[in-house]
Amino acid sequence: MLSLNNKRLIAVSIRPFRTHIKLNPLEINNPQVKSGHTMREQSNLELKDLSKAQKKKQVLLGFLAILGSILIYSLDTFFDVTFFDQDESFWDSLILDVEEHEIYMRFFTISVFLSFTWVFNRLLKNLFKTQKGFLVAKISAEEANQTLNQAQQIAKIGDWSIDLKSKEQFWSAEYHRILGYQLHEVSPSLETFQQRVFKGDWAKVQQAFEAAVTNQEAFHIEYQLLLPDEQVRFVASQGVVQFGQEGEPTYFHATTQDITDRHLIREQLLQAKETADNANRAKSSFLTMMSHELRTPMNGVLGMTQVLKMTKLTEEQESYCDVILKSGTNLITILSDILDFAKIEANKQTVLHQPFSIREVMEPACALFQGAAMAKGLSLSFNVAPGIQECFVGDSLILSRVLSNLIGNAVKFTNEGEITVNLQLSSETADQQTIRFEVIDTGIGISRNKIQDIFDPFKQVDDAITREQGGTGLGLSIVKDLVELLGGKVVVLSTLGKGSCFQFACLFDRWVPGENLIDLPEEMVIPLVDRELEALVVEDDQINQQVTCKMLTKLNILADLATDGSEAFNMAKTKRYDIIFMDLLMPKMDGYQATQLIRNAKDSLNQDTPILALTAMISDRDKEKCIEYGFNEYISKPIDFEKLKNTIREYQTQPQ
Repeated sequence: MLSLNNKRLIAVSIRPFRTHIKLNPLEINNPQVKSGHTMREQSNLELKDLSKAQKKKQVLLGFLAILGSILIYSLDTFFDVTFFDQDESFWDSLILDVEEHEIYMRFFTISVFLSFTWVFNRLLKNLFKTQKGFLVAKISAEEANQTLNQAQQIAKIGDWSIDLKSKEQFWSAEYHRILGYQLHEVSPSLETFQQRVFKGDWAKVQQAFEAAVTNQEAFHIEYQLLLPDEQVRFVASQGVVQFGQEGEPTYFHATTQDITDRHLIREQLLQAKETADNANRAKSSFLTMMSHELRTPMNGVLGMTQVLKMTKLTEEQESYCDVILKSGTNLITILSDILDFAKIEANKQTVLHQPFSIREVMEPACALFQGAAMAKGLSLSFNVAPGIQECFVGDSLILSRVLSNLIGNAVKFTNEGEITVNLQLSSETADQQTIRFEVIDTGIGISRNKIQDIFDPFKQVDDAITREQGGTGLGLSIVKDLVELLGGKVVVLSTLGKGSCFQFACLFDRWVPGENLIDLPEEMVIPLVDRELEALVVEDDQINQQVTCKMLTKLNILADLATDGSEAFNMAKTKRYDIIFMDLLMPKMDGYQATQLIRNAKDSLNQDTPILALTAMISDRDKEKCIEYGFNEYISKPIDFEKLKNTIREYQTQPQ
């Protein structure tokens, strides 16, 4: 039997063991125990602690079993009942050697102990199961929240909300950063937000918010923030209003994105675009000035050559003049190609919508190269398919430029055979027709792998051909761009050594002569008037003075000469002229100012006299400017004698 002192020893010995067992969930989740870890690491540590606690529970149950045995043994001693006899088994002593009330007492004690152990085990099991579920849910929520915070940080998007009844606000961690604060550094409030909004933007932010809440309009606005460190930040906010059952606004949920980088990139792109536009303008200005400087002396070369051909020449001298004219014309063509390319590249080429005759485009385009084709023994012809209308509305100048380039190339690269220009009707409606143009030659052809290259600027099929035939390599590049302006696309079918076919289709509006689509002067085909005309030539360049005066002399026109705009204005006040030829760029007073003075002066005798601009400036803007300043017509240098004659005829046959 155990003495009372032995029992006390047992009771004292188990106290230290109990002090190491933690069953309180608050103790397990105490964040102070495991500070310095991330939220996920903290939760994982708590799960490990829970697992350790479960193991300690198993140890505790084992300890309780031992404690129960000791309790039974103690009861045996206290009631002076023998549970175990040295000479008898447990069942023998339980059934044979004890009285009936002692058996009941022993069974009752064992039952109470087993029931207590079972209940205690179930309570602990449910407690740990609940605690584990709580920790798993906590980890999942923390992972989702951490993922959301990382996503917001990467996208630089913060979310915020306002309880429209209590005026309480919630700001996410990223929204704090966007406003220039650390998390929990300030309390979310309207006053704090207003301090950060750029003063010039606060009114529109407030207006957009009120419109969203009151009128249910979309809340989407970009504005600037001024951070505590004086840094400027550009943001974009968008949000929605949540309404209650009775339609009253209850909550406002929104996101705000930091778009400072995007704004800076946009500013850089705008600056780059402006720089590129300035460069294009400088390039266009340079090309225009170079064209002017080159065309001015070429006017003297080609103009005098045309005058020279009107004199009596030997066959050899006439051939020399032809060479000069051909070479000068080729140079002017190159200048025109470069200027056209610059205009297309700068998106300054405009498409006109004016009535024109399809045959009046085709015939001059073919006639222009008829002489070159005959010189090489080539046949050049064009065919118009039945059903194609005679007149359309469109840009005949661009169409003529395209056909001239294609026909010119065909003549250049064809040594024998023929060149044919076909017009086919692709489709039609009551108001429109789609015409397919084909330029077919029997020339050198193009290899399949070089077809795409021929449309690149400054490229030709073969360098040897370039040296032999000449040219800049801009012709087909210009053709491609001009056809696209007309709404078509160039298609090339070619076989090396057998020839090529260039095709493109354009949609034109039908036009019936007599319709008042646009006011055009009627074409006059009558000779110059028989009487002698008097003209005023305003030109500062001596060579151009001689060229223009000589051409006018051949047309039976007497010419007075002025060397600048001021002199021309004074002469126009004292004498009436039939026509005035005015250069644009001159010293002292340019042609624009002189024309304005002549048109507006009360004592001028030439307010209604036709004034024709003669200049090497040939851009569309220059032509528009001439009309704005009161010019009647625009003739580009070098002056073509036939064009000069036709222009004079046109204005002298009109009623004054």
